[in-house]
Amino acid sequence: MGLRHALVISGPSDPALPVDLTDWNAEHVIDDFLDFPAIATPAAPASNVVRLFGRNLGGRILPAIRGPSGLDTSLQPFLGRNKTAMFVVAGNGGVDTQFGLPITAVGTAQTTTVDTTSTLGYVRRREWAITTAATTAVAGLRGSAQMFGLGGTAAGRGGFFLVWRWGVGRGATVATHRAFCGMRAAAAAPTDVNPSTLLNLCGMGYDSADTQIQFMHNDGTGAATKIPLGASFPKPAVNDSTMYEIILFAPPGTTQSLSYLITNLLTGDTASGVVTTDLPATTTLLNLDSYVSVGGTSSTIGIVNSGFYIETDN
Repeated sequence: MGLRHALVISGPSDPALPVDLTDWNAEHVIDDFLDFPAIATPAAPASNVVRLFGRNLGGRILPAIRGPSGLDTSLQPFLGRNKTAMFVVAGNGGVDTQFGLPITAVGTAQTTTVDTTSTLGYVRRREWAITTAATTAVAGLRGSAQMFGLGGTAAGRGGFFLVWRWGVGRGATVATHRAFCGMRAAAAAPTDVNPSTLLNLCGMGYDSADTQIQFMHNDGTGAATKIPLGASFPKPAVNDSTMYEIILFAPPGTTQSLSYLITNLLTGDTASGVVTTDLPATTTLLNLDSYVSVGGTSSTIGIVNSGFYIETDN
């Protein structure tokens, strides 16, 4: 079955018209590609109908669908040809799933039980926590090795697409606490430092003195460039109260570009942008990295994760 116009024309056929009514009403054979531009998520369709459209996810354009229930999703790329890795938290203290990438945690895994009292309560998540107060306490979750490039050393090399959902657990009430989630040129455990002082990184976070969450990016020298996300993204001040999603997309090749989309999963607020300067070199390999630390104040601290997904073409 081909494509057919929803509007059917009746009346006498007139070959003199630019499109004859017989041709208009006929099915149209698809013998070439179809372009689906990236658009805002459309309204839910009628019953027994699914809508296909293009979606911009942090700079990466993917096909997406929306059904009559209002639920929408982007379509999954072919796992047989794309290199993917996932970490999925089971919820309620179950066994978490690692697929394609070993991870390392700093802190003791806690059991967070799903409940029906709030939107956050429905999220299957786990906190990794330092449960003994200390002035240098750090909790974190990271990959096992530096294996990802922000662009590459030749055409078709490097690049990544990352989706990560996380939040701050215990210790958010500590005014000096700081946090980071994204990519960094390190495989060692994080320490209690402001993330903007770190080299070769890109992601969301905040320093001890920040009042808003920032998008941070840095090359191999100096302090990170910080982009405030705005009043809708205040520094967390309540324990385990918010979950964020960060999407990073760096296409392969020698021309470096990093797109980001950050969402507060409880409020729906978003912040996005594209950066092309002050980035790790194409010869610098990066690792997934996240941490929350006390900022020199003696306290317990925790980081909450729901899971991540990372994909490359090679």
